[in-house]
Amino acid sequence: MATALYLLGLVAVIGALVLAAQLLNVPDPWIAVGVILMIGFVLLSMSRRYQA
Repeated sequence: MATALYLLGLVAVIGALVLAAQLLNVPDPWIAVGVILMIGFVLLSMSRRYQA
């Protein structure tokens, strides 16, 4: 349950940042690069959080 809430919150944050970038007229390729980097950071933080 905690993992689902963690992922849901991070998806909301990423979505809000993408919306803000769109409103600031950031080019789409740079938004895609930012999303990919954020997903990478999410995966790293989750792997550190749930290390055995």
